[in-house]
Amino acid sequence: MQHYTTLQWFVSRMKYTICLMLVLVCVGCGVNSYYMVGEQHQRQRIRELLHHLEKPYISEQMRLTLFELISTELLAAGYPGRMRNFLIQHIEQHPTDTYNAHYLYMIATSYLQNDHQELARYYLHRVVWNHSDVEIEGESVHEKSLIALISIEDNEQRRASFLEELLERFPDITYDPVRYLQLAHSYENIAEWDQAFVSYQKLVDLCAIDNDNCRDLPNGANIATINANLRFWQATRTWSTEELDDLVSFIKQALSQKDVRTLLEYRPSVNFFARSWQQEEFDFNSQINFNIGIFLRRSQVSYSNSIDINSNTREAYLRTWGWSYRIPTWYFYFRKIDFPADPSVHGNWEWAGIFFGEQL
Repeated sequence: MQHYTTLQWFVSRMKYTICLMLVLVCVGCGVNSYYMVGEQHQRQRIRELLHHLEKPYISEQMRLTLFELISTELLAAGYPGRMRNFLIQHIEQHPTDTYNAHYLYMIATSYLQNDHQELARYYLHRVVWNHSDVEIEGESVHEKSLIALISIEDNEQRRASFLEELLERFPDITYDPVRYLQLAHSYENIAEWDQAFVSYQKLVDLCAIDNDNCRDLPNGANIATINANLRFWQATRTWSTEELDDLVSFIKQALSQKDVRTLLEYRPSVNFFARSWQQEEFDFNSQINFNIGIFLRRSQVSYSNSIDINSNTREAYLRTWGWSYRIPTWYFYFRKIDFPADPSVHGNWEWAGIFFGEQL
C-alpha cells in the first residue's frame, strides 16, 4: 500500500532529517543545557530527571517513566519542539527499544496538538508500520495511532485501508457500529459500492444484536434508511422509468383498464409503502404489502389529469379517488431514485408508495 507520493515522502523525510541534525548539534554542545528550559523550578526538575536517566543499568520500564515525565516538563515549559527532539534522539540511538512506538506516538500527538497534520501523519505511519505494537496502561499504541490516522486522513482510499486494518487487528473495534459506517462512507466516496454495502450489512447485523449502540449514529444516519438501501441493492431494480411522464402514463392506463398485472410491474419489490400522511416512512405497518388488485377490481377509480401542484423536481403526487367507502382518496407517490451505485437507475423515477386520504 503506497501511503505517500514520492514528493510527500521526500518533504517529510527532509523535515525529519533537519530536526535530527539540530538535535545532534545540540548534543555536541551539551545536551543538558539544551533541555534546561522554563522557570527555575522547571529547570531543576528537568535536571533531576535527566540525572536519573543517566544512571547505569536503567530498565526500559523506568526509562519509559522518566521519558514521559521529562516530556511533560518540556511541554509545560512551552518547548514542544525540544520535547520531540529529546524523543527523536533516543529513538535514533536505541532503535530496538520496546517503547519506541509509544515515543513516536507522543511526537505525533504533539504535532496534532499544534495542528501540523502532515508531520503527525508521518510519525503515526512510522508507529504502525515500522515498530512493534506495545500497550501503555492497557491501550494499544497501534490502535490509537490508526484511530488518529483515520481522523486526519483526507484520502478516502487510505482511510478505508486504515479502517480495514483497525477492524482486522482489534476485535473490540468490530463491535463499534461507527467504524463500519465510516468504512462504508469511505468506500462510497471512491465508488467501491460492493465493499460499501458489505460494510453496511455488517453494521446492520451488529445493530440487530445490540440496537442500543446504534441509536445515535453520526451524520444523521439511521438503521431504517440503511436497511432500505440494502434491500434496494439486493433487488433486481427493474421497475423504474427514465421520465416521470411515462411512468405516470403507464400507471393511469393500468388504473383505467383495471390492469393489475401491469400495475404490479411498476410497484417496487422492496421499500414500497402504503400509509397515512401521519405515519413515519419506515413505520412497520406502512411496509406491509396489501392486495391492491382487490381494491382496483371492486372500485371505479378515477385520477387527476395532471400531477399535484405540490410536486417538485424530485417528488410527485397523483391524486386518485373512488377506492373504498372508508378512504376513497389515495395519492400515488413518485420519486427520483438516488442510488449512484447503479447508474442504470440513478436519477430514474419510481412509484414509491401510496398515501391514504387527502393531503394534510
